Amino acid sequence: MEEQLRQLMAAFSAFKEEMKADQISVKEKIEAEQEEMEREITYIIENKFEAMEGRTDTVETKVGQIEERVSSVKEQIEEFLLWNNKLKEECLPSNNKLMIGFLLPEPKKLTL
Repeated sequence: MEEQLRQLMAAFSAFKEEMKADQISVKEKIEAEQEEMEREITYIIENKFEAMEGRTDTVETKVGQIEERVSSVKEQIEEFLLWNNKLKEECLPSNNKLMIGFLLPEPKKLTL
């Protein structure tokens, strides 16, 4: 009986060592998986930032193009306003009566 108890204790001790080894193995696998997940998450975040930077560059380019167009339209409006003011000065003498005669073509004589 004593021999059986020693064998049982030895088997139990071996079982404990095996369980400890399995526990360490599982812990190492979990840590390896966590590290892999962290690398994947970092990769995803970096890709998202790069994509956002690309979109930001695109938006900045479009804003620049719009600013150029607006500037061009602004210049055209300013030129028109200058032309319009000059035309008003030429058409409205000091008595503020519109001189239309020079704006309309000479009437043509109808021949029958």
